[in-house]
Amino acid sequence: MLVAERRGSGLVLLGGCNLACRSCETADFSLERKGLVAAGENDLAALFLDLQKRGAANLNLVTPTHVMPALLGGLAAAAERGFALPVVWNCGGYESREALTLLDGVVDIYLPDAKYGRDADGEAISGSPRYTAALRESLAEMWRQTGPLDIDSAGLATRGVIVRHLVLPNSASAPADVMQLCATISPALTVNVMSQYRPLHHARRLPLIARRPTRIEVDTAVHAAFAAGLTHVLLDGQPTRAPASLY
Repeated sequence: MLVAERRGSGLVLLGGCNLACRSCETADFSLERKGLVAAGENDLAALFLDLQKRGAANLNLVTPTHVMPALLGGLAAAAERGFALPVVWNCGGYESREALTLLDGVVDIYLPDAKYGRDADGEAISGSPRYTAALRESLAEMWRQTGPLDIDSAGLATRGVIVRHLVLPNSASAPADVMQLCATISPALTVNVMSQYRPLHHARRLPLIARRPTRIEVDTAVHAAFAAGLTHVLLDGQPTRAPASLY
């Protein structure tokens, strides 16, 4: 576990992951589990309360699904001692409906990835069989629990779902399929198209994702979001419009 405050968010990065992405940006602790600090439920509760005391805007749990029991125990213990921050479940979109139902009433903001629109790419790049079915079930349950994104007067999310789509080169993430899937959950689902992909970890061993995406590839993903009927589309966290043309 690593801890940080970034832009007001109380960021807690959990070691390990339920995905095995060949392009993982945080492979040292997500896959290789280096530099971690062990923590039990009482340790977690103390950490969560400390972040609240330090003025964090929320508790942002990153790659949390595989250690859900410990986190739920820590959150329950913290709540008994006055913990009241919004809880962000920052995950890879490869969850199960059964697991997510345990978070109903606990999590305020879901921040899932929508990595792939084709199962073959999900399995080849992230070791995740049937990724799209898991993603569809996950998003539907997250939406059922929290609904559309709510933003407070300070511009901070307080409740809802924000879906992230990292654009990969060579259409490896199949953005058109991803956006169609998201739109079936609700046209009001907020989708953040992200352009910062770099070929890290073992990505250069896979020619399909061995380079950064081009601007045209990023614009194509944004265009696909609007074409699918989504009405709340961000580009790198900022509101955007459909590109006037794709060159």
